[in-house]
Amino acid sequence: MDRLSTGIGKLDLMLEGGIPRGFLVAVTGEPGTGKSILCQHFAWQGYKEGDKVIYVTTEESRGSILEQAELLGMDMRKGVEEGRIIVIDALLAADEWSLTSLDPEALVQKVIDAK
Repeated sequence: MDRLSTGIGKLDLMLEGGIPRGFLVAVTGEPGTGKSILCQHFAWQGYKEGDKVIYVTTEESRGSILEQAELLGMDMRKGVEEGRIIVIDALLAADEWSLTSLDPEALVQKVIDAK
């Protein structure tokens, strides 16, 4: 089975090589447990491997996600500027990649538009 690296070596080992391609994975947990950091590593790894990345944030702003990634050594802004990383801000921004509510249909449409 083809697997996608999470960008975190030890987690990839635990997952027998990463997340199976085509699987939908929800990352859940209490505040401060590292969900956003895991997602940033996964997005950055996909970008480095040449994939187009769609990152949906529901709690932190797009700017906060990009700043945090930069502090961790990941220049996700470069990917955004290239159009290869799209950060969909599900609640906090007001631009073409934002939502005004967590309407599942609107979110799916944004993901389709981003492809």
